[in-house]
Amino acid sequence: MALKRSVIEGNILYTEVTGVFSSDDAIEALNALPEYFSEGEIYEVLFIANGTRGAFNSHEEHVQVVIVQSMVLAKAKGGAIALVSEEDLFFGLFRSAEIQLENESINAEIKSFRSLDVAINWIKETRDKSKKRI
Repeated sequence: MALKRSVIEGNILYTEVTGVFSSDDAIEALNALPEYFSEGEIYEVLFIANGTRGAFNSHEEHVQVVIVQSMVLAKAKGGAIALVSEEDLFFGLFRSAEIQLENESINAEIKSFRSLDVAINWIKETRDKSKKRI
């Protein structure tokens, strides 16, 4: 897995990644971003996968929210501690894909965006709508 870009807003870190995603990858990514975090603070980290959109036979790069996995991060002296939570996975009315996560195949949804900023805005809007329904 490789990090492409990260954006932090408040206590949410949006991290664009490429390649295979696992909890080990997530911890490695979090440890590589110490300048974003203050010791003792708790953050939510959303990993956004980047890939080429194949549905339209295009080679154009798109950011894909393949699986938005919510993680709570506590910055510790020795590095980062990540706790995985499945409650924040986004499932929408989009085409399905099988995602390999920690040797387990799960069904996930894909939505393609032209940039990380557009993906972030969609996540925020989706979360806002979810909160209003409750």
